[in-house]
Amino acid sequence: MRTLLVFIFLIQMLYPCYAGKEEIPLLIEKANFYIETEQLERAIEEYKKVLKINPQHDLAHLQLGNIYLRIGDCNRAIRYFLGLLKIRPNSFLANFNLGLAYLSKKDYSKAIYYFNKAKEIWPRNYKVYYLLGSAYYLKKGYSQAIQAYKECVRINPNFDKAYIGLVEAYYKAGRKQEAFKEIRKLRKLGREKLANSLSLWLSRREK
Repeated sequence: MRTLLVFIFLIQMLYPCYAGKEEIPLLIEKANFYIETEQLERAIEEYKKVLKINPQHDLAHLQLGNIYLRIGDCNRAIRYFLGLLKIRPNSFLANFNLGLAYLSKKDYSKAIYYFNKAKEIWPRNYKVYYLLGSAYYLKKGYSQAIQAYKECVRINPNFDKAYIGLVEAYYKAGRKQEAFKEIRKLRKLGREKLANSLSLWLSRREK
């Protein structure tokens, strides 16, 4: 009889834990529905419920960070992305999104740090190099920005924003001939519209 009572006690103690974990998929489903329907505050509530059940739930940390970043609350976004990073130290998304959050805060040094971490994890991701170039550019590190933009267009030659960043970085670095050289390359690639736009931009700066 005593053994049975101990067994019942253990079941009562453990059941809420198991019940909570079983509830997580439903909470995530609800949260994702709220995200899709732009009910972001309600999505936050659901993902926070997930973390109460399982504080190590990586998706909940990621999504809460994404939502807070989306609504412009960078400090809270950073808190959840750092939480994800503790769970998954080699997470590309944690490092990449931390870079985005710090870039939004205009903390370019930290943005550069996390974008560099992200590119070590996924070196073929052209968006990392573009954002890394943007962070360097905004910090007035034009030579480093040029290298990042060049790597971006090497990986994805069709990404117009990187060419724009590259030409602007060359100009800011005082390397105007190299800026015009990039425009000539674009013409050879048949990218006349972009080349004309950048050529006009440079011409106006020269006046």
